[in-house]
Amino acid sequence: MDKISIGVDDLINQEEKIKELEYELFLLKHAFFKFHDSMAPNLKSRYYELLSHGFTEQEVSELDRFFRWVYGTKNYPTKEEMRKKMADIKNMEMEELHIASVKKILLAYQADGVFPVIDINLEDFQNVDVNTEK
Repeated sequence: MDKISIGVDDLINQEEKIKELEYELFLLKHAFFKFHDSMAPNLKSRYYELLSHGFTEQEVSELDRFFRWVYGTKNYPTKEEMRKKMADIKNMEMEELHIASVKKILLAYQADGVFPVIDINLEDFQNVDVNTEK
């Protein structure tokens, strides 16, 4: 009986610790977003935008692979093609992903200097206001 009760107690303690860590992560994430919102646009990173738009590790990898493909093939997508690709990666309808969100993500990649292709993609977004949607 002692082994069973000790196992249950350990499990309860682990669950409590997980809940505490989840809440700390929640607080850190929101504090980071608040701090990051006050930063100059050229200091914002792709990690912030990807996190704020709920990208998973797998989705980020897929987006990075897509940018490498674009860079290698020089097959530059239009803003609507880029929006569709990001929506496909996020497994959502294209209409659910606001074009301003796509531009914000591209601007963040550009600020990080990760893929030179971003400069070319952004030419098609000149008239998109990033302040119209998250």
